[in-house]
Amino acid sequence: MDAASFNFLSAQVKIDAKKRSVFLPYVCNVYRSDFGSDGVVCLSHCLRFLEEHDQLSVAALLDNGVVSIKFLKPSEVFHASLSEMLAV
Repeated sequence: MDAASFNFLSAQVKIDAKKRSVFLPYVCNVYRSDFGSDGVVCLSHCLRFLEEHDQLSVAALLDNGVVSIKFLKPSEVFHASLSEMLAV
């Protein structure tokens, strides 16, 4: 599960340092109440599944104040790629 989570989140999470925004896949919005309703808490749970440079970018944003957490729109591509990863 860790490998599938890493592959999925490292490919889907987008960071816009200029706009101080982090975009998480829609599935994170669906299940964020499992981690607490706060988007930052959800993001913090996703961090360990990101590449090191992305972890550092997000940490720098969080250290410097307010970060906007946004959720990408649902897409069949997410479901198909997740299904493929879980089938392995």
